[in-house]
Amino acid sequence: MQIVSLELVGFKSFGKKTIIKFDSAITSIVGPNGSGKSNVAEAVRFVLGEQSIKSMRGKLGTDLIFKGSNTLSPLARASVTAIFDNKNHNRNTSAVDGIFAFFQYDEVRITRQIYSDGANEYLINDTKVRLKDIQELLSTVSIGTTGHHIISQGEADRVLNASVRERKEMIEDALGLKLYQWRIKEAERKLEKSNIHLQNGELARKEIAPHLSFLKKQVERIENRKQQSEELSNLYNVYLEREEKEIESEKSALYLEGGSLLKIKEKQELQNSIKLLEEKVQSGLHLSETSDQIKNIEIQCRDLSSSRDEIYKRIVRLDAEESVLQKNIQKSQAYDEQEKNKQARVYIEKEKALYTRSELESSLEQISWRVLKQEFSQISNHLQLLKSNTKDFFDTLLQQDNKIESFIAFDTEELEKEIHTILSTRRELAILLEEKNINLRDKQRELESHNDTLNSKKDLFHNEEKSLYQMRSTVSEINRSIDNLESREKALEIKCQMMKNEIEEGASLIGKDIHDYLKKDKDIDTKEPDTRTQNELYRLIVRLKIKLEDSGVSNVSDILEEHRDATERDQFLIKEIEDLYKTKSDLTELIIDLKQKLDSEFSLGIEKINIEFNTFFTDMFGGGAAELSIVEKQKRNKKKQEGSDLDLMNIDDAESGDLETESGIDVSVALPQKKVRDLSMLSGGERALTSIALLFAISQVNPPPFMVLDETDAALDEANARRYGKSLRSLAKHSKLIVITHNRETMNQADSLYGVTVGKDGASKVLSVKFDEASEYAK
Repeated sequence: MQIVSLELVGFKSFGKKTIIKFDSAITSIVGPNGSGKSNVAEAVRFVLGEQSIKSMRGKLGTDLIFKGSNTLSPLARASVTAIFDNKNHNRNTSAVDGIFAFFQYDEVRITRQIYSDGANEYLINDTKVRLKDIQELLSTVSIGTTGHHIISQGEADRVLNASVRERKEMIEDALGLKLYQWRIKEAERKLEKSNIHLQNGELARKEIAPHLSFLKKQVERIENRKQQSEELSNLYNVYLEREEKEIESEKSALYLEGGSLLKIKEKQELQNSIKLLEEKVQSGLHLSETSDQIKNIEIQCRDLSSSRDEIYKRIVRLDAEESVLQKNIQKSQAYDEQEKNKQARVYIEKEKALYTRSELESSLEQISWRVLKQEFSQISNHLQLLKSNTKDFFDTLLQQDNKIESFIAFDTEELEKEIHTILSTRRELAILLEEKNINLRDKQRELESHNDTLNSKKDLFHNEEKSLYQMRSTVSEINRSIDNLESREKALEIKCQMMKNEIEEGASLIGKDIHDYLKKDKDIDTKEPDTRTQNELYRLIVRLKIKLEDSGVSNVSDILEEHRDATERDQFLIKEIEDLYKTKSDLTELIIDLKQKLDSEFSLGIEKINIEFNTFFTDMFGGGAAELSIVEKQKRNKKKQEGSDLDLMNIDDAESGDLETESGIDVSVALPQKKVRDLSMLSGGERALTSIALLFAISQVNPPPFMVLDETDAALDEANARRYGKSLRSLAKHSKLIVITHNRETMNQADSLYGVTVGKDGASKVLSVKFDEASEYAK
């Protein structure tokens, strides 16, 4: 996987989008100081995940974003994209899942963006990823986190200044062994997790062991009492079956009889009817109303009879007066003519009076009879008195007729006027009398109707009283029936509850088998019927229950289920512990194998590096020798003692710790014509050449896809710069080189050259320089 180009947008001095292509083996980037050429190297560090802002010459993340100029506005973010050619699908791993799936693409684009709030964003082929994913991906192509492939000015001798342990890490990273370390760490993490799971599993087994032992003893007791349970189950089957039959029979009987609720409803309806009938009887004490009406009518009849009698009396008196006046007129008219006829008229008038009296007496007799028929005694007496008075009146009238002979002459005209007045009054009284008779007859008919109504109501009243008595009697019978039904229902309810309680108690002893009596097929049950009574069965059941309860085991089904669950849990833990031991063994073997491969490949890498290191060293120094060696150093792991009262005079005694063995890499050199072997004795130029030789050697053994050399030749003189340039050609055979330099010898080795300058807008821009112009520029 080779780098193709670099895209910068808003990164440091690059305010506009800038693309730098790396088409040749050695690309040289030149420019005056302050033009921003070193920002290209820092952009490479940035996109590959560098976290140290200081190493990119900044204090804050926002220092990496273009600040603007007189003509350009400041930006809110900076973005750098490194584009790699992966047409050969180079992979150092067989994994194709996760982050390594990006190796399947012909082009891999790694992008990092930073925002004005300091937030970072990482992308691979425009897909958001983590920094760890980018580091893991790059480590497979020998681009590690130690930055051995990016060397800036002043950092060339970092590999020499590092400790033996740090130097070893750099070389491991350069050799592409970081993947082994990650796998070892991952395996160790899994091993640690397996150990934790293993401890938890064993602890869990220890925790459940006492309970499992207790459950096993309980199960043994359950097995010993199994026979008793089976016997109890058989007894329950017979006993409960009979109980259920009795309960169902009683339920059916109660259902046929309607039940107490139906009787209560019937009673309520009947009581409502009784209430209505009682109200009717009370009001029918309507009889009093009818009797009052009859009394009122009787009074009215008496009043009418009295009025009529008075009219009769007046009519009789008027008739008598008229008769007298007529007689007087006749006497007056006939006195002079025929006195002889006087006796004859008197006789005739007398006969008329007698006839009239006889007729009046007969009428009064009829009225009296009718009144008596209605049983009105007072009216009858009154009429008898009227009859007596009428008789006296006519007797007196007859006596007066005997004296007619002494009648003297009267004024005939005056007498006729009086007669006319009498007749007129009599007609009025006759009309009034007729009205009184009509009213009296109407009242008598009304009285007769009310009497009939009263008699009918009396009959109805007696019938209603009889019905009321019968209904009350029926209510009493219903009450007795309700009491009986409620008593039976209560007894049935108690029996059902007792059976339910018995089933619950039995279930706690023998489990769900107690319900087998429900599944019993009566048609195919060929067993001989049990002749024992229910009481005998119940006594046997009670005895067995006592024995089972005394055995100390209850909730059998729960215990068996709990024992089964606990056993399964224990077996699961055993299997899990076995798997964990196997996993632990496999992980341990994997770690040992990975460490062996790491050590083996590291040792082999050191051998290869030593060959290249010695070659580059002798070429640069014109002789001499250089070598890397693996060393083991003792290191004390110091720990401060607890407490604050330390003796400052014996502070060294206050620190103690265990000795640890630290593996690392040491560097030894031998300069030609000199006896210098210690690195501290080298001059600045010598240290620079030695560091470059070592870095070039490391890169030759496991070449990264590219290397960035940022003015690493600045401290070299012309002769050493020529040797440096010559080494670049050897290095470029395996890695693309991006060289930032001022040195003409280094520029002469470049295949393509970019010039960086500051434009009028205040932003850095890149110019491509042709090679025929590059030579002239180099002079």
